[in-house]
Amino acid sequence: MSELDILAAFEAAGAQLNLPPPEFIAKARQTEGLLLDWDGVFNRGTKGGKTASEFAEPDSMGLNLLRFGFYLLTGRLLPVAIITGQDNPVATDFARREHFDALYIKVKDKALAAEHFSERLGLEPAHLACLFDDVNDLPMAQVCGLRLMVRRPATPLLHRYALAQGLADYLTASPSGEYPIRECCELLLGLWKVFDRACSERMQSSTRYQSYWADRQRLPIRRYEYRDDRLLELEGGESDLGSVF
Repeated sequence: MSELDILAAFEAAGAQLNLPPPEFIAKARQTEGLLLDWDGVFNRGTKGGKTASEFAEPDSMGLNLLRFGFYLLTGRLLPVAIITGQDNPVATDFARREHFDALYIKVKDKALAAEHFSERLGLEPAHLACLFDDVNDLPMAQVCGLRLMVRRPATPLLHRYALAQGLADYLTASPSGEYPIRECCELLLGLWKVFDRACSERMQSSTRYQSYWADRQRLPIRRYEYRDDRLLELEGGESDLGSVF
C-alpha cells in the first residue's frame, strides 16, 4: 500500500486528517520520540471508588511493535514517555514494565515536561509525536511536531478548537477506551513502511527482534514529579509485573 492508501484506509474508518497528506506523511517520518498522556488515552479516564485507571494489552502490543519498527529502521530504541497529571500506580507499573524512557507524574505544565524530555534526550521538539485527549494536554501538543488527538464523542467543540488552532494533526477513529494507541501505532508503522516487516519478525521472534528486546529490557526508566513549578527526579526501580514478549 502507498502512504496515501494507508491514510485513506484510516480516514475511511473515521479518522480525521488536519494536514495535507504530504505534510502529514513528512511529519510522521520525522518522528523520533513519543509522548503519551495517560487518562483518556490508555483508558476512558473513569475514576472513583475502586475503579482502576487501566490499560489494554492491544495498546501495549502496538507500542512494542512501533518501537520495534523504529529499531528496524534506525538500530535505536524509540524514546517514549508518559506525562500525566496524576500519581497513578498503574501508569507507573506500566511504564516500568514496558521500559519506557521516562514517566512524569503530577504534571501541571505538560509543555515543561515535553521540553524537558526533548532536551534531556537531545531531540528536536518538531520530531516528537504526542498522543492526547483533553484541554490540559494542548500545551504539550503545542511543543510537539506531530499531534495525535484521541476522539471522544462528548467533546466535539474541543475537537473543533484543537483542529482550528492547529493543535491536532490527526483525530483518531477510535475513541477513548477503544485502543486509539494501537490505531496510531499502526498508522505510523504503515507510513514508515515497516509494518509488515515488524509483524513478520515479531511473529518469528527473529534474531533482530531478540536483539531489540534485550536492548529494550536493559533500558532504565527515569521518573519525574512536578513540584513547585519544576521537575524533580525520583528514585526508579523495576516493576514486578510481567511483560508481553
